[in-house]
Amino acid sequence: IDDLTKVCEDRLLFHCRKRLRQNHGFPKVPLPGQGKKARVRKWRINSVYSTEVQQKMDNTKADMATSSFRACDGFLGTGVFVTGCYGFVAATNIIEMIAMDSLIVPKKHGRKQE
Repeated sequence: IDDLTKVCEDRLLFHCRKRLRQNHGFPKVPLPGQGKKARVRKWRINSVYSTEVQQKMDNTKADMATSSFRACDGFLGTGVFVTGCYGFVAATNIIEMIAMDSLIVPKKHGRKQE
């Protein structure tokens, strides 16, 4: 679990970040390697993600024996146990915040509130 600004290699969270920027005024996250001046401020939105790079799948017979559990187009499809683990980790994080009365409110840095 880390801030949404730290997520990489996850297309769903990429689109979530994009919509938050476009529709709700969150600042654009600078690309890696832009120096110290382009420091990323956290949005304070927790997200569960994997840093594993998703492999492209070829639909040849040699590749049908293996599958990426993060893609639905593989031979085995999506591993339900993986999606379940993501959900349980997210639910645990939310329950801990509620139990400790420490709910995190997202911040929009660098933009005036309208």
